[in-house]
This record gives sequence, C-alpha cells and structure tokens, in this order.
Amino acid sequence: MTNFSDTYDVIIVGAGPSGSTLGRKLSQQGLKVLLLDKSTFPRYKVCGGGLTLRAAKQLDIDVSPVIHDKISAMELCCNGQLHHTFTKDTPFIYMVMRDEFDMLLLQAAIDAGVDFRPASHVTKVECCDTEVSVQTQSDVYRGRYVVGADGVNSPTAKHLGLMTNKEKILALEYEMKVDDALLERFRGTVAIDYGFIDEGYAWVFPKRDHLSVGIGLGTRDGRFLQEKLMEYLAREQIHGEFLSEKGFFLSVGGSDNTIARGRAALIGDAAGLVDPLMGEGIFYALRSANILADVLLQAARDNEDHPFGEYQRRIEQEILLEMRLFRRASKIFHAMPKQIHKVFIAHPGIVHHAFRVIAGESSFQDFYNKYRSSNFMMKAISGLAVRMMGKP
Repeated sequence: MTNFSDTYDVIIVGAGPSGSTLGRKLSQQGLKVLLLDKSTFPRYKVCGGGLTLRAAKQLDIDVSPVIHDKISAMELCCNGQLHHTFTKDTPFIYMVMRDEFDMLLLQAAIDAGVDFRPASHVTKVECCDTEVSVQTQSDVYRGRYVVGADGVNSPTAKHLGLMTNKEKILALEYEMKVDDALLERFRGTVAIDYGFIDEGYAWVFPKRDHLSVGIGLGTRDGRFLQEKLMEYLAREQIHGEFLSEKGFFLSVGGSDNTIARGRAALIGDAAGLVDPLMGEGIFYALRSANILADVLLQAARDNEDHPFGEYQRRIEQEILLEMRLFRRASKIFHAMPKQIHKVFIAHPGIVHHAFRVIAGESSFQDFYNKYRSSNFMMKAISGLAVRMMGKP
C-alpha cells in the first residue's frame, strides 16, 4: 500500500555532499526538509577522494576527523617522462574516503533536523503549478520544491526532462594496499601522469593506509582504461594488493545545460557540474548547493512558485563560465601535453598559480586570463617547438 506524507518545504533526492549540504543549510533556517537516497549509509563511493581546499572552504563544518592526508606537493610527468615535483608551503588538497566524508556531511544534516529516508528508490518525480511529488517503492512524498542531487545518472533529471544531452566520461579506480615504503613515497603528494591517454590522465592519491590509483577522462572504453592503468602501475613500480576495482562515469555537462524548471532544480553531478579538465566535482557540488540554498530560502520566505530562474542565472555566472574556460584550457593542454609539461618545468610559477586556484586563493578565470592575455604560454610553447625542430 502506498503511504502519503505530510507536505515538505523541500524534497531532496540524493544524500551525497551536495544534497546533505543543501538539506542542512535549509533545515538550519527552519525549512522542513526531506532527504531521500537509494542507499543506506555509510556506503562506499568510487571517487579519488581529493577534497580541494577551495571545496573545503564551501563548508562551515569541521572535516578534520575524516582527513587521511594533507597534500602540499604534486608530482607531474608526461607519459612516464620528465618527472618533476612542485610544492606549496601549505596544503591545497585534503585526502578523504567518500564513505566517511559523505557520512560526516549527512550526519550534520540529520543533526540539523533533516528527515532522512535511506533505501528509498525513487520511481517517479512530478511537478505541477502548486506542488511537487516524489514517489518511492512504498511512499509518495509531497512538497513545495524538489531538488535532484542524485549523481551523474540522476533519475530526477530524467523524470523532469532536464539535462537531456548530458556528456559522460569514464574513469577507473583501484584501491591498493601497498608496503610502508611505497606508502611513504606518496605521503603528502599526489602524482599525475598525462600524455599517454588522449584527453586524460592517471593519478595516485595517498590515503592513511593505502593508495587510490586511477585513470580516466576522454573515453568510455573500460577495457582500454584498464590496460593503460596497468601499464602505468608497472612503469611507476606501484605494486600491492587490489582492495577494490571500480569504474564510474563523470558528467561534464553537455549541449543542454537546463538545470532548473518550474519547482525543480538539479545540483552537483546531476547538473553536470564537473571540471572537464581534471574531473573535479566536489567543489561544484558544494558550491551549487550553497547557491541554491540562498535562492530557496528567499523563495520560501516570499512564497515564490517558480524561483529557479535566479538559480540558473547564478550557476551560469559563477560556475558555467568557469567550466567553459576549463574546456578551452583542456583542448589546448591535451593537444600538446609534452610541450606544456616542459613549460611547467621551465616556468614553475604557472603551476604555483594553479595551486593557488586549487586552494581557493585565486580564481581559474584570473589564471586563464593572465596566461592567455599575455600570450606567455603560447610564446613559451612556440619557443620550445622551434628549438625541437632545430631552427634558430
């Protein structure tokens, strides 16, 4: 028998970082919030687990209990060559495991008064002029607004006809138990290798007692990714016990970036808000949640029926413009990775500026404009190309 609920102010589908953060912010301001998720928590989530400092700054809760390592160095190489380590005086990335991190954010939401219903598989989402309804296998919930925070394959988006041309890319990740010497080699350091897979890279992210290693972007061929990741591990002499082997999709937007309509909106991965250059999504999940919290709180106070035009405008201005710059930078970078890698080594200030972006001390737009407008990067690459061809 289907049960009908009382009416909520906001129904959020998905209890990852964006959904839990949005729910907590709204509940703290007195709104009645329902949070649904198909899983029970804590649950394993495939993710590199790199929480950039600029992402952490989007939170107003203490994440130190779930930090596995603090990263202040990055080792870059191109197709196994020209290894070079760049360092920053202070950490710019925190390493977390997503089951612990997501549980921390969810518990904070529950403590703030959010009504959380785990193991709730959403089967239908509907919006009309006066209310929304969300149906699970056993209940129908009604509310004023609905938010899809349910990831790259968002059922909410499908039910509502949003993000219909979403672009997906594939990543593959292994959790590896390694010996103490190998674990110490990567302590405080992330390793990135690009140039041996088109439009993608391999990575090593250190955790407290193991390594997260992976490869992705630019392809949806899982077998190819597996072969290239094993090649990378052998070349870098990374050996150990495989604790898990998982593939996962990332959403990097697409030609249809409609993320809100009527009484419904999408946030985080459901809205395709993932950096197309490096695949980082936690910052955008948290940022979109904070933007929507502002909009929804005002809408609830003013009793607005269709408040999400302002949300769409702010996402366009504060996130999507940056995404387009990342996409342009990605095309330049992956067209000539070896040349650009040599520029990084010759001019480390470029990488140090990138660290400041990751740490939330500078914007990517400032970074992009600085090197584009000055033609510094292009001049440096052109100079390398000339020398490589043996011309004066």
